[in-house]
Amino acid sequence: MPIKPTPFSLKCSNCGWEIGIAPVSDVLAPWEHYDQCPKCENTSLIRKPLNPVKEKIWRLMGKMAGYF
Repeated sequence: MPIKPTPFSLKCSNCGWEIGIAPVSDVLAPWEHYDQCPKCENTSLIRKPLNPVKEKIWRLMGKMAGYF
């Protein structure tokens, strides 16, 4: 049985680019997976659990990837 993972954020350690990701299943879609920063192409991305309050704000702002 698939288990929906908790939302998380990815932040670039170089330029500060950040995005929230809320997967809809246990398999990430191509638009939910980042190997590198889209702005500076840095491969060192920091992954942290997403605060529920920040997640709701980002959903309203349209800053969440994989939100359908």
